[in-house]
Amino acid sequence: MRKHAANKENAMNKEPLSIDDVLNSRIIAEPLSKYDCSIISDGGAAFIVTTEAKAKELGIQNPLAYLWGMGQGYSHQYLTSLKDLDQIYNAVNASGQKAFQTAGLGPKDVDVAFLYDCFTITVLLELEGLGFVPKGEGGAFALEGRMEIGKDLPVNTHGGLLSQAHLGAMHHVVEAVLQLRKQAGPRQVKDADVALVHGNGGIVSAHSTILLGKEALS
Repeated sequence: MRKHAANKENAMNKEPLSIDDVLNSRIIAEPLSKYDCSIISDGGAAFIVTTEAKAKELGIQNPLAYLWGMGQGYSHQYLTSLKDLDQIYNAVNASGQKAFQTAGLGPKDVDVAFLYDCFTITVLLELEGLGFVPKGEGGAFALEGRMEIGKDLPVNTHGGLLSQAHLGAMHHVVEAVLQLRKQAGPRQVKDADVALVHGNGGIVSAHSTILLGKEALS
């Protein structure tokens, strides 16, 4: 995320970050340290949700991004009800499966992903729950640099909540649209035609997934 934020003009944290920097930073809630936790910030973002016909009527000139699929999943209401991380994994999986089924797609069809990174652990849970990697292999996938632009699955090309800012994932959707429009500048993912955005709320308990495409779903 930090490497991607270096190319985002309004990112709050752009300076390089090493593994040692993370390991040596102040513990917030063991085992999570300062750099495992999202930024605390103010900010704003906006996007227009409308029909293709209305967009033409309004004279919108920018290329459109189309909603292809959506899904939701829930795991627990109270923190004391969370018995283990499998509950979160299952909710992520339910959300993603509904979105993929609606769009008639699978994880391998996604060109760029935007995962809710309130903590580093949530990125790994979402990678696995959404089916991008087998369960238990999210850490290795990240450590091998396979989430970088130009690699297997570019993730949070704007830096995300961990490095750009914490806008409740609104900027995840904005960046997804920029990628589909081919307007992401130095962060542009080549041939980005399908984008996935995943968010969570509550106490990592309410999950939602959308799939966006650069053309209307036929």
